[in-house]
Amino acid sequence: MISLHVETFKDEITSIGAICLFQPPEHRHFIAQKEFYEELRVMTEADVALRDPVRKLPERALKEFFAWAQDIHDATLAGFAVNQHTVSLKTSCEKNSAPMIIVPRILELQDICYINRIRSKGVENSKLFDLAEILGYAGLASAPSPCNSLEQARLESEVLSRLMHGKSLYKAYCKEQFPVPEYIL
Repeated sequence: MISLHVETFKDEITSIGAICLFQPPEHRHFIAQKEFYEELRVMTEADVALRDPVRKLPERALKEFFAWAQDIHDATLAGFAVNQHTVSLKTSCEKNSAPMIIVPRILELQDICYINRIRSKGVENSKLFDLAEILGYAGLASAPSPCNSLEQARLESEVLSRLMHGKSLYKAYCKEQFPVPEYIL
């Protein structure tokens, strides 16, 4: 499974953050196996920082992302608003003649949280969730600011781990500071 977060500016991808989440058959939890992070150069006059030559050209960055994802056994994409991120990736790949990973499934964090909330006892169901509500439900503080796409993918991976397995994934979200709520377990 790939936890994916894509940042965009005026319909162009500015950064890609992704984490390969692996679940060994003998374990009931995720392991963050490998990470991908790249800042892309955007050809716009509006923001000088996005035109920085240190950033990679979109075609090269997208090809590197595809190469990174190619060896991942389960290319299911998961995360907050990951459908939107997938559309942005597909559009950018088509525009830049870059290959696109074949996505067998997309797991929206909002849907996983909704299902978890329904099966939890004593927790009021709500309709749609924004990221702040999902983080609070999972026992986490708000997203750091400023936040890049890799940090966002890590945070969303942590939420996935808590909702799907009732366990924390990263030491930064340790049990003492951000305990996994009992209603998730």
